[in-house]
Amino acid sequence: MTDRRQFLMLPVLVGLACSKPGPQAPEVIKQFKLEGKIERIDRKRKAFVIEHGPILAPNGDVWMEAMTMEFPVKDEQKLAEAKPGQGITATVNQRESDYEYWISEIQLR
Repeated sequence: MTDRRQFLMLPVLVGLACSKPGPQAPEVIKQFKLEGKIERIDRKRKAFVIEHGPILAPNGDVWMEAMTMEFPVKDEQKLAEAKPGQGITATVNQRESDYEYWISEIQLR
């Protein structure tokens, strides 16, 4: 009986080993330009609290009103060299699948 089970499982195992995952849709990341001032740095949370002006979509519409809010920072070097009170220009990235956001292309002034 054991030999028969092994024989019957062989096509299933071969099929699994040879199967390829289906094509995945490319991850959509929206990008917006941000200009503002760093109010506070939370190095533990890896984030800047930024007072920013309106953030515009590429078509010129306001994507986000002016406010002060926290933005995650993935660039460890910029996180280390930034100081409260500095001006900042950056790109806000927002992943469409789960709305996660962070800033990149950070320029400190």
